[in-house]
Amino acid sequence: MDSLVDTKREAFKLNSNYFMLVLLCFGALFIKNPKLFGIAITDISIVIGIVIALTYSYTAKAKTSNIFLLSIVLLFMLYGVIGLFKVPDKIIFLKYYARWLKSFAVGVLGYTFFRRLDEKLQLKIIKFFFYLAVVTIVLDTVYSLYYFSTKDTVNVWVLYGSLKVSYLYADKNMVAFTISLLMVISYRFLHKKYLFLLWFLTIISLSRSGILINTFILFSYLGFKLIKPSVLIVLASTILFTVAIVYALDLSQMFADRLSLNKDLSMQGRIGLQRMGINMWLAAPLTGQGLSGYEQYFFSFFEGGEQNPFPHNLYIYILAELGLVGVLFFSIIFYLLWRKLHKNQLGMLIWVYLLFGMFLFNLSEYHFFFLVGVLLAYKRNSEQLENRIFSSIPC
Repeated sequence: MDSLVDTKREAFKLNSNYFMLVLLCFGALFIKNPKLFGIAITDISIVIGIVIALTYSYTAKAKTSNIFLLSIVLLFMLYGVIGLFKVPDKIIFLKYYARWLKSFAVGVLGYTFFRRLDEKLQLKIIKFFFYLAVVTIVLDTVYSLYYFSTKDTVNVWVLYGSLKVSYLYADKNMVAFTISLLMVISYRFLHKKYLFLLWFLTIISLSRSGILINTFILFSYLGFKLIKPSVLIVLASTILFTVAIVYALDLSQMFADRLSLNKDLSMQGRIGLQRMGINMWLAAPLTGQGLSGYEQYFFSFFEGGEQNPFPHNLYIYILAELGLVGVLFFSIIFYLLWRKLHKNQLGMLIWVYLLFGMFLFNLSEYHFFFLVGVLLAYKRNSEQLENRIFSSIPC
């Protein structure tokens, strides 16, 4: 009787782990909508995850190397608290710090629940995240293009407006960044399926940095296979389909202007923002202006041009707000992450984040840190076999 009760309890616990990871997949992706009674699904998934973890007395058991990594991350977050005493508006600081905490929570919860699944269930969760993201981005793209096509004036700013009404993002570059992460998953877990679909979605998003980086990923993964007739046919078909969509929606001139930088002042605006960020850092080179300092001290350093509380460059952003100490923490954390993920042929995840860092500014992307937490806990067949070989044999 007791054994039956224990079996049911373990089965319920396993189902809870699986449910929690599915909920975290939604929470990591749907950062704008939907909301339940005004509460973001990300926040709901974090709260439920913490409750379940405490109910079952879960601890994120890890190897010594993972504990060291966690310690560095915690020190980094503790260091961020210094900003509370450096910026004038504490409420704005707390909003920034809350995103840090939520990114950390999503990653730790993903790791905690994922490591309790066997490899078969782990692969199901990875594939669920992949297909959920792909389907959502496809629907989002169709909806955005429809919104775009209803406008009388066709220009880049209307395209930006179409992205503002999307369900997931308010920035085309973040769409491309998510697609990059999906390309890595496709290569590692799905036998390189859908790489060309993801590349097509990148082009349609009109993210110049995304097109550059995701083309690099595509060529890195396919290599000499690109000269195979079958692959060349798919590549040519993808390009032709993209051209057909562009001309069907009468977007050719806008695409040409966007990709050739004509009639687009965004690059000039970004250079001005980044110059201002460097000036902020030079004013406090060791510790920076404090978390949220770029936004709060913006007009103290503003010299004209684009008014944007972010410099569109992660590295300048970290220097401006966290100084050289913050850069040191950041470098150690991402080196340790890369070293661990590289063992599972997933080091490209870190490179993708660092490459996009030259064009983006956000240090707290939920879906990225959820994926990192999950994939740090991924079990390979070779590891499981090795554990069985060297396990003690009862006499």
